Amino acid sequence: MLSGAGGDDTGTHATTSEGLVEPDTKGEKKMKLRITITGPKVHDVGYRPWLVELAMSMGLKGFDVHNDEEDGQQIVIALIEADDRRIQRFLGTVNEKRPSLAKVGSIASGNYPDEVMPLWQTAAMNAYGQMNKAVPILQKMGDDITG
Repeated sequence: MLSGAGGDDTGTHATTSEGLVEPDTKGEKKMKLRITITGPKVHDVGYRPWLVELAMSMGLKGFDVHNDEEDGQQIVIALIEADDRRIQRFLGTVNEKRPSLAKVGSIASGNYPDEVMPLWQTAAMNAYGQMNKAVPILQKMGDDITG
């Protein structure tokens, strides 16, 4: 479990000094987490779609994911907003499983203080990004078939 929650135990006013835990409309404490997946091959292996599908299957409220690079290493950064139980399930799965072509060096996580995009918005943006990657491949396949 993530620690640092303060306030009362009812969930109606629960916050940390960093503002990382806040109540949702049902009184459950929402938490925000940043997961950083680093390795020699974590881009172009289906990591972002895999993480979006995982987030959807676990019913996360907020989720964003993007690629980055640092010190010559590929990085996938996932931002999550959900109750503690769902965050722990998501983090456990990310630590145990990954896309088959991925080569991961490390997975780190920590509290995230800023806004997290709604999952539906991330899913829509990710779908368009993946379709954009597929269009040139499909065009080439069509050319090969007709050509």
